[in-house]
Parts: sequence; structure tokens; C-alpha cells
Amino acid sequence: MKTQFAILVITVILMQTFVQTEAGFLGNLWEGVKSIFGKRGLRNLDQLDDLYDFDLSDADVKLLKEMFN
Repeated sequence: MKTQFAILVITVILMQTFVQTEAGFLGNLWEGVKSIFGKRGLRNLDQLDDLYDFDLSDADVKLLKEMFN
């Protein structure tokens, strides 16, 4: 039982390491492809960049103030 648990723990740790490494590698690969083709050509494929726009307009600030009052 102890051996099985140890193998399970080691496997989980190795899988987490692999997943984190793969995500970093694929992210860097995607950035390289985007830089080759340019943002204008890949605009429709990369829709997640719009979710991380941290610029707040005056209307956004006003709406947030109304929501939290």
C-alpha cells in the first residue's frame, strides 16, 4: 500500500511538472507564430487577448461605482 501511494504521488508530481512545462513551451511557440504572421492576420484566432484589457474608461469606472454603491 505504501509503495502504491508513493508511486501515485510521484506520478502526480511529474504530471504537474509536464503540464506546466508544456504550457510554457506552447505559449512561447504561439507568440513566435504570431510575430511571424503579424497580429492583423491572426486577429480572429486570438480572441482571448481582449479579455485581459486592463484599461478602464470613465464609463467603466462609473458603472463599477454604481454597482458597488
